[in-house]
Amino acid sequence: MSGAGSQGTLRIARNVHDAPVSYLHVSSVARRAGAYALDHVALGVLALIGGLVARAVIDGGVHGGANSTQELAMASGFAAGGAVVLWVTEGVWGWTFGGLLLGLRTVNERTMRPAGLGRILLRNIVVALGLLLCGVGNWLVVVSGRFERSNVRRGWHDQWAGTIVIRPRGTKLGHR
Repeated sequence: MSGAGSQGTLRIARNVHDAPVSYLHVSSVARRAGAYALDHVALGVLALIGGLVARAVIDGGVHGGANSTQELAMASGFAAGGAVVLWVTEGVWGWTFGGLLLGLRTVNERTMRPAGLGRILLRNIVVALGLLLCGVGNWLVVVSGRFERSNVRRGWHDQWAGTIVIRPRGTKLGHR
């Protein structure tokens, strides 16, 4: 790694290991975990709205409204739709709901531009595979950047997908 600065700031510009100090400030692991939590809260709210819509709309409430299977299907549909929106916004623009609120962007480690749908899909698959570890391994994957020794602090999912989470400076998104 050439020219590491202090506290997660990197220098020069060809890729993640050589990005300009004025632009690239690596996000803290805690901030990334916070964005992940906010994304899940947003998906939970969408699921709740889906269940309420099912209850209010299906059968017009005439025969007691929706049954639990219909409510679950509608809630799952709303949450899945929200997950697709998060995937597309992160792939195309580099942010999710939580990332936008906390001033984070996920970018391709080589180009420093939004990572694209394929890289974000791979990144999300690696996080989802963490669920195989007692249903909480996804959180371990999200905070796995804490175990990396360099100041880049990329999580396992970022390493596999070739991405990095940054706090852009000198842009509208980075002004806080």
